[in-house]
Amino acid sequence: MAGLVSLCAIYAFFFYVPDLYGGFDGVLMKHLVIERLRWLTPFQFSALNPYQGTANIWFMTSAWLNPGYAVFALLPELRHALPASYSIFALLYAGATFLFARTLAPAINPAGAWAIGLLASLSVLPPFARVVGVYPTFEFAPGGAYYAAIYLVLLALLLRLGHGSVARQAGLGLALAALALFGIACDPMWMPMLFLSAVPFGLAAIIADLQWRAALTRTVACLVIVAAFHALGVVDYVAGIGGHTARLYFWRESLGLPRSTTFVFFALQNSRGFWLAILFVPGFLLAAIWGSRRVRVMAIACLASMAGQFAYSVAFLTLRMPWPYPLPLYLEIMSIPVFFVVASIGWCAFARRVAGRSWKAAWAVPLALIILASWSVAKFHPNERPELAAIGARTSPVEIVRILIEETALEPGSAFRGATAAGANITRRHDDYKRALGHALYFPDLWSQRVPTFHEYSQLVTPAMYYLVSRLIGSPPFNPHNFTPLLNIAPKAIDVLRALGVRFLLSERQLDTQAALRAQWKGPGIDAFLYELGDPNLGNYSPTRVLPRRLAREALAELGAPEFDFRRDVVLEQVPEVPLVPARGARLVFERGWARVVAQSDGVSLLLLPIQFSHCLVLEASPDVRLVRANFVQLGLIFRGTLDARLNYRFSPLTQPRCRNADLDDMRRAGLQEEVKPAEPDWATHAPWSQYPWPRVARHWLKQLIRGL
Repeated sequence: MAGLVSLCAIYAFFFYVPDLYGGFDGVLMKHLVIERLRWLTPFQFSALNPYQGTANIWFMTSAWLNPGYAVFALLPELRHALPASYSIFALLYAGATFLFARTLAPAINPAGAWAIGLLASLSVLPPFARVVGVYPTFEFAPGGAYYAAIYLVLLALLLRLGHGSVARQAGLGLALAALALFGIACDPMWMPMLFLSAVPFGLAAIIADLQWRAALTRTVACLVIVAAFHALGVVDYVAGIGGHTARLYFWRESLGLPRSTTFVFFALQNSRGFWLAILFVPGFLLAAIWGSRRVRVMAIACLASMAGQFAYSVAFLTLRMPWPYPLPLYLEIMSIPVFFVVASIGWCAFARRVAGRSWKAAWAVPLALIILASWSVAKFHPNERPELAAIGARTSPVEIVRILIEETALEPGSAFRGATAAGANITRRHDDYKRALGHALYFPDLWSQRVPTFHEYSQLVTPAMYYLVSRLIGSPPFNPHNFTPLLNIAPKAIDVLRALGVRFLLSERQLDTQAALRAQWKGPGIDAFLYELGDPNLGNYSPTRVLPRRLAREALAELGAPEFDFRRDVVLEQVPEVPLVPARGARLVFERGWARVVAQSDGVSLLLLPIQFSHCLVLEASPDVRLVRANFVQLGLIFRGTLDARLNYRFSPLTQPRCRNADLDDMRRAGLQEEVKPAEPDWATHAPWSQYPWPRVARHWLKQLIRGL
C-alpha cells in the first residue's frame, strides 16, 4: 500500500517538475532513448546508429530492458512519459534501498526503511539533488538510478548468502549471477563504472557477519561468477567496449574537462555537499558503535569509501596529467544510497538512546514532503513544457533546417540520403543560433528532427575515426570523448567528408569551395550558410584501384594525397585475388534493426559504404560476400553478381563478445599507438588547483564551506 501511494505521489510530483532530462546531456539522452526504441527491436543489444558519426554503433544503453526508458514506447506523449520515467526510476531506487536496508539490518522498521529509501531516492533526483548538494547526474541521465538499484539488490543478495540450506545458497548464487549479467546487458558502460564505487561495500558484505563460513561461501560464489563470465566472454565484452575507444586509446592527447570542483566528490563540490557529509560521518560513527555486526562492518566501509573518494578527488584536482579515468563525481552515485542507509541507522540508534523509542510513522515524513513539494512545484512551475512541441516535428520555419529535414531525414525503411557536418562556430555558438533563428543548428537539434550528422557525441568513438578526423579533417582542440570536430574546409577535407557520406555542410561564413550554396541566413552579428557537396557517397562508391597499405600512417598518407580519388581508389590491407569492376545500382537503406545493401556486379566489385568497419558487423548473404576494412575506417563489401543483404551488429554479452577486441588488434597491427601525440596543456588554466600550495587551498575551502556558495 505504501508503495502504491508513493508511486502516485511521486508521479504527481514529477509531473510538475520542469527540465526533466534537462540540459545538453539530458536532451541527448532523451533523443537516444526515443530513437533506440524506434530503431532497435526488443532485446536487440547493439545496432548501427544512422544518426551519429559514420553509422557507428549505438550507445550501449538497452532502452527495452530499462523500465524507466521503455515507458517512452508505451506513452507517446512526452508530457506524461517524462514524469512517468522519473517516477519509475525514483520508485526502483527507493525500493532497492529499502531492500538493502532491510537485509543489512533486519530489525529496522519496514516503514522506517521505506522512508530511508524515499529520502535517498529524492535526494539524488531533480530538483532536490541541487538543493542537497550532490552532482545532478540523474537530472540528465536518470538511467543511472536503475543501475545503482541493481547494485543495491546485488549487495542484498550477497548478504543473504552463507546461511540456510544448500539449495537456498545455490538459488541465491544463480540469482546473483543472473542479475549481474542482466545489469551488464542493460548497460555495459554504467555497470563497470559503478562497480568501482561498489567494491568497498561488496567487500564489506562478504565479511559482514564476521563468520568464516559465510565469508567463504560469498567469496567462492563471487569467484565462480567471475570465472563463468570470463569463460563466456562477458569480461572480454565489457573490456572491448571500453578498450576500443578513442577516449582510452588517445587519452594522452585529450585534456578532458577542466579540473574543477564541479566534477569531484560531493563534499568538495559546494557547501551544501559539505554539510551533507557532516551529517553522514557522525551517522557512520554512531552506526559503528551501536549498530549490529553487519551494520558496523558496513559503517567502516562507508568511512573508507568516503576517504577514498576524497583522495581520488584531490588527485583529480592537483595532478598534472591527462585524466583517462572516470570523473570523481561518478563514484558517488553508488555510494550515496548506502551512505543514507548506514547513516540513518546510526542516527536512529542515537535517537533511540536519547528518546527511548522509535517513530513508527517515519514513512509519513517523505510522503508529506513529496505532497508538499508537488503542490509548491505545481503552483510555481506549471507543466507547460513548450520545448516538447518541437520534438518529433518534421517541419521548420527556418529554410536551412527545412531543407535538411526534407532531403536527408531518416525513418526506418528509408534510403540513406547523406549526412550533415557543421563548421567550427556553428558548434561553438549554438546558443546564439537558437536565440537568433528560433532553432539551433547544433547536432542534437538536428537529431531531434532525425537528420543524420557527421558529428558523434559518444564515449564509443573509435580510435580509427578519431585518427582520421583529427589528422585530415579536424582542427584543434579535438576531444575523443565527445566527437564534435571543429572542421576545416580544405579541399582535401571536403573529399574525405564526401566519401564518409557527408552531403550538406553548415558554415558560419561563406566558403570558397565548389560546393553549391543552397540556403543562407544573415542576422545581427551571426550568419549561417548551407552548402551541398556534389556526388557524396550514399553507399554507391565502388572503387576499383586498390592500394595495399598496412600501417595507419601509410593509409592516411594515401588518403590525403591530392591525386587520391575516393570514387576510383581504395586503401586495403591486401589486394583482392581478382580484379575489381564497378558495381551498379547500389543502394543503402536503414531499416529497423539492420541496414539493407543492394547492388549488382558483372564480376567482382567492392562497395565503399558510409559505415564504420567493425568485426562485430555481420552480413546475411551468400558465402561470396565478405567484409573488409577499407580506407582504414570504412566498411568495404566485396561481392560477386547480385547483392541483396542485411547488415548489422552482432555484439552482446553472449554473442560475439570478443569482436571489439579484434578491432583493437587491427589498430595494433596498423601501429596506431605510435601515432599518439601527447598533449601539452596550459596547466595553470586547465588545472589551477595544481598550481596552489596546500595551505592556500585549505584556507580557500574552509572559507567557501563556512560562507556557502
